[in-house]
Amino acid sequence: MKTNKILTLVAGGCLLLGSLSSCEDFLTLYPTNSITEEEFWEDKGDLENAMMACYKKMTDQDLVSKVLLWGEARSDNAILKDMSNASYVNYKDAILEYTEGMFNWAPFYTAINYCNKVIEYTPLVAERDLSLSEGEQMQYISEAKTLRALNYFYLVRAFRDVPLVMQSISTDAEAMNSQLPQTPGLNVLDSLIADLDTVKDLGVRRHGTNAENCGRVTRNATYTLLADMYLWRACMLKDAEAKGYVFNPSSKSNTEATPDAQSTADLQKAVAYCDVVLQDMKKTYDEENNSGTGNNNQGLTEQQSRYPLIRISNNYTTSDEIYNAIFGTKNSSEGILEIQYDGTNNVNTTWTGYLTSNTTTGLVGQIFTIDSKMYGSVSSSANPSGGVGFGKGDLRALWSGEITPSSSQIEYLYTKGSRSTITLNTMSDVSQGVASSTDRANASNAANWIIYRLSDVMLIKAEALARLGATGNDLREGFWLTNALYQRANPKVSVDGSIPADDGRENMVSDRFDDNYYSNRTAADLLTLVYQERQREFLGEYKRWFDLVRYAEAENDTEGALNLMGAARAIQTRLRSLNSFYNPVYEDEMKVNPNLVQNPAWNTGVNINQ
Repeated sequence: MKTNKILTLVAGGCLLLGSLSSCEDFLTLYPTNSITEEEFWEDKGDLENAMMACYKKMTDQDLVSKVLLWGEARSDNAILKDMSNASYVNYKDAILEYTEGMFNWAPFYTAINYCNKVIEYTPLVAERDLSLSEGEQMQYISEAKTLRALNYFYLVRAFRDVPLVMQSISTDAEAMNSQLPQTPGLNVLDSLIADLDTVKDLGVRRHGTNAENCGRVTRNATYTLLADMYLWRACMLKDAEAKGYVFNPSSKSNTEATPDAQSTADLQKAVAYCDVVLQDMKKTYDEENNSGTGNNNQGLTEQQSRYPLIRISNNYTTSDEIYNAIFGTKNSSEGILEIQYDGTNNVNTTWTGYLTSNTTTGLVGQIFTIDSKMYGSVSSSANPSGGVGFGKGDLRALWSGEITPSSSQIEYLYTKGSRSTITLNTMSDVSQGVASSTDRANASNAANWIIYRLSDVMLIKAEALARLGATGNDLREGFWLTNALYQRANPKVSVDGSIPADDGRENMVSDRFDDNYYSNRTAADLLTLVYQERQREFLGEYKRWFDLVRYAEAENDTEGALNLMGAARAIQTRLRSLNSFYNPVYEDEMKVNPNLVQNPAWNTGVNINQ
């Protein structure tokens, strides 16, 4: 019977790039002696199940923990709490060992292989199930290609040069015959961008519920990913020849004859694609508010209504409605793509295992906690010293970490994935901490992994404008985008001190509430502000190190990124080369695939193939 057929989608990607023993779960079909893989793909239900397997793989700790380690833990956001693990001590000291399993990229290739299956077998399902329309076929293909590109994009940001596998693998023999060398990262992006650009308008605009709209790829998710990849490729194209990168003007995704010209074109594309998403989200926001189903739309100033941001509804509440909607309830109106956890069928064990767990005595830091520099100004000024970290009125200080009032605090726990609601003591002074919270239990932690939200789009556009050397209205727009997030997170701060503090404390003033803030400032000033704002906005969302790599790529030098980090001299010495900002290739991958080349920054000269 069809109902007896069970598919566990292929792990052949693991086989290609890692443990050969993983082939045992490549394709489990019941009854195994009477059905082949091709026979599995019979109707739309099979296609839907296969598509869901792609998402399910992206909830696995072996994949998500890698993104946390590569994107968050390696950065200046995180400090090591558990000094007993030599692997993590070395990692934070910028001593990367290719023998460490944290550099195993196999989980991503498993997810990629799942996506390849969906892409390849959708036409066959359409032949067998005539109820699958041509439009639905293209929606599945667009969805799978977006997830495939997303997984590759993580690999490019972490390793730069990686094998580009665009066909599915089902058997040991296929895996052994597909031992590909690395494709240069720039050229991987060429392929991904060209591939996605052909399907970007074929995906679903809305799936239905908020959870479906955020939990599955939509057109906005595809456009956002493309904008992000265009921004990245633009930075990689800067000084491409000096970096030894080979620019391919004949690539379908390249329109210009030189790397510099293509870099400019890519930045313009990033801006344009962000505009598509911003306009669509603003349209939906306005429609919902006009119909009475939206929120936070009453009494907004012109400045506040430019972007469809969730806001604190009044000056008297202490319930953090922004946090509660985005990170607590989840799948908010600002969500674009969130990997879903329900706390029952799949639990976010990455957060509780690496960052913060909930115990009988309260929240406890695990392997990594937040660097205290992010909290150096929370008790003194609305304007953080040197632009680093959170100011006195910045609610994001309490979205991201735990503050203990009236104590000599030495440890700041990551809390963005630990709490489903927070109520503040006061919105005038975040150093007073949280008055109450609902903390997620370890065994049922359902915090989503937010890959993209509205803030991403706003800051991708702002960065692209800055890198284009924006002037005039474009420069103003870049500062408006960046300052809008600061303004939203600082509801008790104003340009002139006109908002009364609700607890008798002094008013807080910041010129970032002035629409003319851009005057007498430059695109370089905007770029600095964007990176500072990204660190505040996305603390605990696994993005900071990737931001620093992109910064170094654009400069063809690591010094500026290391200065942004405030890196110690020893770390600066170890991370002098651009190669050192990327991961080493895992030893086991090198043993399985003799065509792989080790990252020269981490090649000790030992021939590990022997």
